Amino acid sequence: LSDLKTELQTMLKDVDCQLQGSPAILSVAILQPCLRAESLLVTVDTHTGMLQCHVPQYDPPIMSELQSALNTDHTRLPTLISELRYWMTQRRCEMTLQHLPATPHEKLPLLFLADHPLSRISRHKMFVKLHKHPNVILVVEIKEKENSPCEMECNFYLAVVKHSSIEDNPHDDSIETEIPKMYLKVLTLIEFDTFVTTHGPFTSVDEQKEKCNLKRKLASLNDQQSSRPCMTPAYFIPELAHVVALCDERIPFVTLAQELTRREIGHQGLQVEANATALVLRLVQLPPPPGLAQSSGWFSLLKRLLSVSIRVYGKVKSWMAEFVMYGSPLATTHPKEQGMRRPVYFQYEMGSADNVGKTVDALLNDWAQIAHLYTLVDELAEYFRIEKYNLSNMVTIKSYSYSKLVLGYGPERGATVTVQWNSQAQAFTLVFGGSNTCVNAHSLLREQLEAHLNRHRNLAQIVHLLHETYEPLISVSKLPTIPQLGVHNSRPQVPVQTFTIMPQSPTLIRLTYQGMYCLELRLRGGGLVSLRDAAYSRFDRTNVVNEFSPTPGLKTFLSKYVDESAVFRRRSQSEDDNPPSPVPMDPVEGGGFLSG
Repeated sequence: LSDLKTELQTMLKDVDCQLQGSPAILSVAILQPCLRAESLLVTVDTHTGMLQCHVPQYDPPIMSELQSALNTDHTRLPTLISELRYWMTQRRCEMTLQHLPATPHEKLPLLFLADHPLSRISRHKMFVKLHKHPNVILVVEIKEKENSPCEMECNFYLAVVKHSSIEDNPHDDSIETEIPKMYLKVLTLIEFDTFVTTHGPFTSVDEQKEKCNLKRKLASLNDQQSSRPCMTPAYFIPELAHVVALCDERIPFVTLAQELTRREIGHQGLQVEANATALVLRLVQLPPPPGLAQSSGWFSLLKRLLSVSIRVYGKVKSWMAEFVMYGSPLATTHPKEQGMRRPVYFQYEMGSADNVGKTVDALLNDWAQIAHLYTLVDELAEYFRIEKYNLSNMVTIKSYSYSKLVLGYGPERGATVTVQWNSQAQAFTLVFGGSNTCVNAHSLLREQLEAHLNRHRNLAQIVHLLHETYEPLISVSKLPTIPQLGVHNSRPQVPVQTFTIMPQSPTLIRLTYQGMYCLELRLRGGGLVSLRDAAYSRFDRTNVVNEFSPTPGLKTFLSKYVDESAVFRRRSQSEDDNPPSPVPMDPVEGGGFLSG
């Protein structure tokens, strides 16, 4: 064993050999750094006198061949020990990745041409499948350092692959067959610069490794352990773990940047933020939504847009888009909307590379939401500056976050309406909110008000409509709509709805009572409303609509509350027989169903 120790130290450069114990065991550290369980142990069989070898932690398949060379042909030892070194390094790769979202493989069914750069990589390599990126394979090439064969180094390559069958033409990317795609066709191969990869912001991988190696060498020379242990165990390959984490972090950004470039959306590429806090992809400019390219609101929005940044948010790995705006055209009462820097955030699910187009679509839809709403708000701000419209006394801007607008109106501004752009419907939507005690009465006219807003795209008109129709609609909303029994003597068990409210337009409502009588209520400005018996045709006052019966005593009842000045202004002489009669907005005193 002493002779073998001397021979191995002469034959193998920088190999640490130790002979100790009883019976004597020769321990050969074939890797640097090397755990005790990874050392090659050589001893003499006391019965046969033959040399035996063993690696405590593993059961290498090459061990029988190595033992035969120890006893017969020592010239094969350097080659066999080198193969054992490669095999153990591959096991280290597996142990390094055991807690990472990646799976190492010694072989994969890859399809590539004979002159492909992948064919020039040495046979000592590992293929790493990234769980989150099935279209990418990380190729790890393992090499011995020239000056110190016991130390291993890794070269990294990123292969973009496509699932295909053996019958697919490697020159044709458009072929789609129904044969199961069990193979991976290599499309492109990118070689990493290991130094640049491991020397980014706050990446001291090599520095830690050098410190660890220095401590181990000092410990072996001085026969004493370092007082401060190494950061990572010997079997851990920090470069591999770092590259896998880097791919997991950056591949989604690269895929997103490629999709943005394909759609001709300018960006600054992937960047590292200040103090290496995060990665960020900044957009230079976003395209205008259809129909807004030449509008004044679009150019005003571009002046307020400071930056658009895309980051990865949280442990769940979702996209976070940040639009930073300068100020707002409308002053709001919201406490968080008082500064000049106004960030707007949108969150998207991070899917696979095949779904990156949906992410860009969602981003453009949210940008369209901002742009469409801003054009309305910018025009509304002009109306606010004109005193004769008196909008500031009608509504209060409770919030404007560039993605939605919240207006407060009514007594004490207790009623609210939220204005947003719906990208799927390509239209504005209104959501009405009331106080804690009641529902907003304008919910009855939501569809009609939305249609009016999308037709005219004028928020000032909506504000006037909400202000003028609020109190009449409060009264209308109090009408009971619960079905009642016993209305019809012939069918007392059949429920009949009391009142049915049928909005026709933002200012026109039809009210039916028990399915027999119908009134047409027109909401006019200046605190006036007009009522008409809708049982008569609007075009021929002598013709009765088949579905309804004329309301008895309606004209006599309404004549008690006629506003003579309004009648003089609005009614012609030819309408005396069946007029629309204005009624004050105060509660009506009288009997029958009109008293509600």
